[in-house]
Amino acid sequence: MIKRDYRDQKIAFDGDTWRIAGVGATREDGRTYCHLASETRGRQQKNGWSPLQIADWIDLSEFVLVDGVLSAGASADEEESTGPR
Repeated sequence: MIKRDYRDQKIAFDGDTWRIAGVGATREDGRTYCHLASETRGRQQKNGWSPLQIADWIDLSEFVLVDGVLSAGASADEEESTGPR
C-alpha cells in the first residue's frame, strides 16, 4: 500500500478546519494518528499566533479534496473543485 504524505494538508474535521501538522502510525482498522492544528481557533501570544491543537485517530481514506480542503463524506464529482459555485 502506498502511503500518501498528508502533512500540511487542510482537513475539515469535527466542525472546524485543521492543518495536519504530523502523521503517525496507522492501525489495522485504517485509522491514522494525526496531530492537528486549528486554522480558525487559537490565541495571540507575545511571540505570535498559537493555534489550538489536538491529536486523534482519523480514517484518512474517507476524505476527498474539495476546494483545497480534505472533507469527509463529499461526493466524487466535488473532488478537486476549483472555484466558487
